[in-house]
Amino acid sequence: MLYYSYQIMDNIKFSLCIPTMDRFDKFLDQYLEIYLDFQSKGIIDEIIVCDENGNDYQKILGKYNSGDPSSPIRLYRNQEHLGVLKNKARVVSLANPTNFIALIDSDNFVGESYFHSAKRFIKEKKITLETPCTMIPIFASPHYYFSYYK
Repeated sequence: MLYYSYQIMDNIKFSLCIPTMDRFDKFLDQYLEIYLDFQSKGIIDEIIVCDENGNDYQKILGKYNSGDPSSPIRLYRNQEHLGVLKNKARVVSLANPTNFIALIDSDNFVGESYFHSAKRFIKEKKITLETPCTMIPIFASPHYYFSYYK
């Protein structure tokens, strides 16, 4: 495992934005547990989920009590069907504007190394929030090939 200097990258904050529709049972139920652990470790700073049809919304609300303002997951549902691209745009628009954004589809997963690598890249390239930046992992499938990011 690589050693990451957390102190150097403490000021780089990430919003994990997840658009979803009918993915809780097969993917999100498992992935949200891991992302919550990342959040508790300070690897990501907020988790935002925007559900297209309300099915995942109800399940996440029931499991994580996301209706509570102190909930670690900010949960939204669309009042009308927006479609894939507009739902992605909406979830990104709900992120804290002082954070970098990691847009992850609900049927994909990224691990710790992705966020550490992204933070290293941001620091090395001196990317600022004045530079529009949404991090969207590539080579997506249910699990990423992480050696690509090292």
